[in-house]
Amino acid sequence: MSWLLQWVLPNEVKQIDDLNRKDIKQSMQQLHNFVLQHHEEVKKVYVWVYLHQPFSVRRLLELETQWENKLQMKIHKEVELIPVVRKKGNWFDDILIEVNQVIHRICNEEPFDEMVLVSCGGQSLLQQAVLIGGIKTFADRFCLMLQDQATGEVLRQQFYDSPYKKSWLQLYQHLIHDYNYAGALKLVEGLEKNKKTQFIKLLLEVQHLRENFNFEEAYEKFREAKKIHPASNLRMLGTEIILQHLNGEMGEQKKELEQILELYRHIKALLLKENYPSFLTRFYRAREAVLKYIVKYGSDEEIQLPRVSSIYQFIDQIEELYEEGKINRFFGVYFYIKSSNVANALNVRNKSFIGHNRKPISKNAILYEYYGSRNIKIPQAAERFLGDTRIMLRDLGGALDDNLEEMNKYLIELMISAAREGDVKVD
Repeated sequence: MSWLLQWVLPNEVKQIDDLNRKDIKQSMQQLHNFVLQHHEEVKKVYVWVYLHQPFSVRRLLELETQWENKLQMKIHKEVELIPVVRKKGNWFDDILIEVNQVIHRICNEEPFDEMVLVSCGGQSLLQQAVLIGGIKTFADRFCLMLQDQATGEVLRQQFYDSPYKKSWLQLYQHLIHDYNYAGALKLVEGLEKNKKTQFIKLLLEVQHLRENFNFEEAYEKFREAKKIHPASNLRMLGTEIILQHLNGEMGEQKKELEQILELYRHIKALLLKENYPSFLTRFYRAREAVLKYIVKYGSDEEIQLPRVSSIYQFIDQIEELYEEGKINRFFGVYFYIKSSNVANALNVRNKSFIGHNRKPISKNAILYEYYGSRNIKIPQAAERFLGDTRIMLRDLGGALDDNLEEMNKYLIELMISAAREGDVKVD
């Protein structure tokens, strides 16, 4: 089997130029030497970076681009930089959840290769999290290589009978990382024997109903959950506000805007889990929803438009309204939605089996068409799409938040806590 090499930088990174810092350069030289010794076995290198504080989307993209390009030139292997932001307080459980999510994604992408973690003395908490997450997810396909810094000697350790191997709880986490709430609900059947597990099940139902755009019933389940556990937190408060908006408690315009935001939350999730047919289907509907919102709320007077047979005719109608001064808001949103970036990406849908043709759906085609060039990596093109989406939604009056991802973390934290306290008795 080929190796998916995991390399954890020993110290925090504060800025992009830290690649030239003495300790980082030393670690990169050790990585270079290791890859030279095992060049035939190494398929891809994943470099885990512990960020001292969050970077903006653009700075993070710049960090990944610069570091990956320089490292690839040095070691002549494909490199993926994995930044993890420093957590406050007792953060090991939080980082373990985040690391597990990344490793779950790597396992889905590379189902037959071996994950190899190299340790050159001293284990940071990030490296411990990669170790535990790797053993749990890759099981017999995971190994730790301990390298003596003085002699260069390498000790290889497999984990055939590790206490960290896959368990019911690990399967639950994988389902949540995949946004597979239906699967998680099946897994927890029969466990609703106390208030904590009932609360978890109700929140799973809320997320599953949101996924199917059944917002009224989702809000009912959420209120049931709050009766069990009335104390609130930022995640619950954010979800409650979203559900209130989706059910029209703050007015019709807020409702329709929140529906667009919810569409984009799920588009983001589908992009992250690489479900491209569903991504294209939702993205197509989101474009139509945004255009209708512009017509309805971009004018000071009600506008009635004759029905047309294509989205492009609809765009022409809106352009005419802008030219006539009948719509005088959301200019940036309109130019983004009608841009060649969006049109070219959605043209992949039109030519595919979910559109008007029978061509296969390629993630490369979607993201290269969106970006307008092949001179970019797929993860970076995806992040560029999300960055553009954030700007567009801000101009519309909303924001692309991380509510689905935060609720996933909360659902995992709740189940881990329930298992530790004996409220869930599973292997």
